[in-house]
Amino acid sequence: MAIITLASAFLAAYIFLIAYVNRDAKRRGMMSGLWTLLVLILSWPFMAIGFIIYFLMREPLPYPCPQCGNTVGARFNFCPSCKCNLHPSCPQCKREIAETDKFCPYCGNDLKANMDAVSAVQSSS
Repeated sequence: MAIITLASAFLAAYIFLIAYVNRDAKRRGMMSGLWTLLVLILSWPFMAIGFIIYFLMREPLPYPCPQCGNTVGARFNFCPSCKCNLHPSCPQCKREIAETDKFCPYCGNDLKANMDAVSAVQSSS
């Protein structure tokens, strides 16, 4: 009886993991059918290798654009709808900074002065 219970628990966990891969791939904008099939094919001969490959290769979760609210990929640099800069960088050292930074944490560049100069040039054109 213990063997049947253990085998049933293992089979149930396997089915739930397959369902999780399918739903998670859809949520991340990946090909859910292809990933589910890959996990199914690779899991029987190599145990959990299909799941390991999926968890290593899956895309980051998309998030809403801070300016327009449309869903954008986590690896996008600009929003395809409104051209919002999703990963602003320092004009001097070109490293990524936060929107709220007043000074670059890497080179100490005054970001407020640069933003005022850019907005003055844009308003004069």
